[in-house]
Order: sequence, then C-alpha cells, then structure tokens
Amino acid sequence: MPRQPKKRSEVWNGWLVNWLNLKELRASAEPRIVERKGKQEYQIPVATYPHPNPPERICCLAGIPKRHDKVKVRYRDRRIEPMPTVLIVERQRYKCHHCGAIVLEAMDADLDHKWYITHRFKRALQLASVKRNFQDAANLNGVDDSYIIRLFDEFATEKLEYYHTNLPEVLGVDENNLLGGMRFVAADLETGQILDLLPVRTEAAVMAFFAELHWKFYVKVFVQDMWRGYRNVAEQMFPKALNIVDKFHVVRMANDGMADARKWYQTKLENEDRRSLKNKHRMFLARWDGMHSTSQDTLAEILEDHPFLNDAYIWKERFYMIYDSATRAEAEKEYDRLVATMPPHLKRFYRPLTTSMKNWRPQIFNHFEMPERWTNNMTENLNGRLNQINSMARGMTFDRFRKKAILRFGKIIPNNELAVYSGDPNDDPRQIGFGWDVSTLERALKKGRF
Repeated sequence: MPRQPKKRSEVWNGWLVNWLNLKELRASAEPRIVERKGKQEYQIPVATYPHPNPPERICCLAGIPKRHDKVKVRYRDRRIEPMPTVLIVERQRYKCHHCGAIVLEAMDADLDHKWYITHRFKRALQLASVKRNFQDAANLNGVDDSYIIRLFDEFATEKLEYYHTNLPEVLGVDENNLLGGMRFVAADLETGQILDLLPVRTEAAVMAFFAELHWKFYVKVFVQDMWRGYRNVAEQMFPKALNIVDKFHVVRMANDGMADARKWYQTKLENEDRRSLKNKHRMFLARWDGMHSTSQDTLAEILEDHPFLNDAYIWKERFYMIYDSATRAEAEKEYDRLVATMPPHLKRFYRPLTTSMKNWRPQIFNHFEMPERWTNNMTENLNGRLNQINSMARGMTFDRFRKKAILRFGKIIPNNELAVYSGDPNDDPRQIGFGWDVSTLERALKKGRF
C-alpha cells in the first residue's frame, strides 16, 4: 500500500485552509497518494470556495440554468510530492429547464479547460519548454515529451504572433542548409547576431519578409552574394542603401578558377609528374603571404617546374590584391589592367569570374565606398556555426528551432516601449526583436540544454 501524506488539520467552516494558493479553489478533503495505471500520483479533492460559480454563458435567451448534478474532473498541478499532482475538481453542472442544455460551472480563474491543467502549471511548463530541452522539461514536471512540445508550440505561436525584426544599419543576407532545407539568414553585421531565419530562400518569401518590417530607411548598407533575387530585394525594399556584393563570394570564384586550371593541367601530365602534385591542391588555394616559409619553398619549387600553374597562381594572387586598394577608382583600374594582361591560356578557367565581374561590377566595387569595408564574413562565420548546430539539433523542426532560439536567446522589446515610438500604446501589440547570439545557442546545444 502506498504511503500517505501527512494530514493538514487546519480547517475553517468545514474547508481546509487555502494551502493550494489558488484564487477560487480550496481543498475539500485531505490529499492522498493513489496508484493509477501502475504509477503513483498525489490526488487532492478540490471544489469552488465558498460556493459554485454560476455559468456566465446562457444556453438560450429564455433559459435559466439551475443546479443539476456534480462531476469530477482531473486537472494537473505543480508537483508537491515527488510524483504528479492531480486535482480532483468537483464541478457543478447546471441544466436549462427551457431547452435542456447542460453547462458546467465557471472555473476559469484557476483552470485551463483545454489542457486540463492549472494556469500556474501551464505557465511553468511553458517556461520550462523554453529554458530546457523538451525531454528534461517533461521529466522534471512528470509529463510526456509530446505534451511539452504541443504546449511550446501554442505558447511560441501566441508569443511571436506580432513579432517583427529590427533592421540594422548594416544588413547581411545569405542562406544556409539547416534542418533539412535551404534557409534564408538575415544578420546584423555590426553586432554579429542573427536577426531572423526563414524556412525558404525564394525571392517572393524574402520580399514579403522585408515588406512587413518598418524603418527600412534605416538600412545604410545591404551586403549579399551574387543572387539576382537579393539584388531585386535591395532595389525595391532598400533603394537608398549601398548594395555590396560580398568579397568572399568574389574571391572564392578566383580560387575556383585556380582549382579548375590545376585539375585540367594535371590530366595532361605523365604519371610521375602527376604523383608529385598529389595532395598539394590546398597550396594553390592558399595566399602566399599567409603560408609558412616551408610551404612557400615547396610551392615555389612546384611553380618553377610548371610554368602553367605559375601563371594561374600569380593571376589569382594579383586578383586578391585588388581588395587591398585604397579607393574604388584604384581597384577598378587595377582590375581592368589585370584582365587586359591575362594570358590567353587562362581565360577559359577564369571566365566565370570575369563574367560575374562584368554582371555585378557596380555592386562588387561598392565594397570600396565604405571605410569599414563591410563583408558577409560575419554571416559566413554564422553559417559555419549553423552547420554545427544543424548536426546537434536533429529531430527538431525548423519552425520549432527558430521560435525557441528567439524566445530563449533573443532580445525582444514591445514596440510601445521603444524611444522612437509614437502611437497609442494600448493599441499596438507588436514586438521588436534585435537578434540572438548564435554562439550562445551553440553552447546550449553542446551541453544538451536547448
């Protein structure tokens, strides 16, 4: 026989004192520990104090509900003993003598009739679902994982219904393969925080996302890769912002040209010469100034023995040096001279780069207009972290992942609390998000706390 809890002897007018700390409910009898479905639970008989509340909802205009009978309903509450706490609530039923409809007494102040739990327990579960991983939150409160997840979904949807992202002065956009699909990533390049994620990266979706946001005039710099969709978004949503193509997407094409030239050249070599270049491919992609002296000596010997690779490597390095230019005019002049003097046998390998430079010339050289020389390097680093997060967050849906990251790590401020707000504070439910730190999320995932 399961042990029984200590009796609570303090009684007033036949009722136990309000040791449950509920607004309208009191314990109507001593609690007891019972076994149900092979598990123990702490049951507390509960009823409305001091008398039942007649229902506010009338079944019909002519009907007057009168007391009918009582029914006992189970509601979960916060743990008191190291087992689930269940309130056995005695609810008065009312019957309309005109139409025969039966209505339950109102107990909305303490109980949630959708989830069959108390409001305070629901709040505790919602907070636990945000602050802990779902399994830990479920084990701590003695409920199922699926129950916690469904509660979180409802809470997050309600909490973020009027959520909007704040737009920074320097906005970076990119995409990343996260949790089973290519996701749009918007980042504040000044703070290095992720502003928001979208489930898809289509032009229509990105356009609709920015169309809903306010203060678009605040964006001074828009940094992107070479995707036309982003350029269209920048022209329509941020016409006054300086549109910059990310430096790293440009120089990566120079590396691709170098790699294509090396691969083609190695197919023309004899077996012995081809073996001498084996496992040396990373050297050709490295910057000369960033290499160790030993690697420089090795690469110099290779380039001396293979003039074709020497030409390709020197051209790639000279292209990198364009980004060391002090002004836009100097950079454009250096690039034009570099293209004009390109050896004919290299043009086929660097054609994708020169074509992109032609199509995106204004946006690429806009890089030199700002003294800070903004790039999407911060976004690329975020993407690297997101790749690790992707492997650690398996099993979560993208929508759940995004909402939990915003609620747990994001900085959210009601719109009417902003210093620049001008409007009716009682008629504006919007909330503004200022992004979240991806490194904090990564640490929480590694510790199993997300």
